[in-house]
Amino acid sequence: FYTKLKTKPDNSIVNLIRSQLIKKRKISINTQAAEQAAVQLYNFYCARNRCKACGIGKIVFKNTGFEYKIIFY
Repeated sequence: FYTKLKTKPDNSIVNLIRSQLIKKRKISINTQAAEQAAVQLYNFYCARNRCKACGIGKIVFKNTGFEYKIIFY
């Protein structure tokens, strides 16, 4: 049941992740379970500037030539 619930459109953390990290990738956050996972990743990696330790961060920031990190609002 939990994995089939739709996400709420007003989650600022999930919107931030969508706009900065997964906007052009084949990753979707379309269930409550995926939304909760995204929030957990944000809290554990993004909020602590541990981008290179995150599986998504390793892919997103791979071979960019720059030191990127998520922007906080």
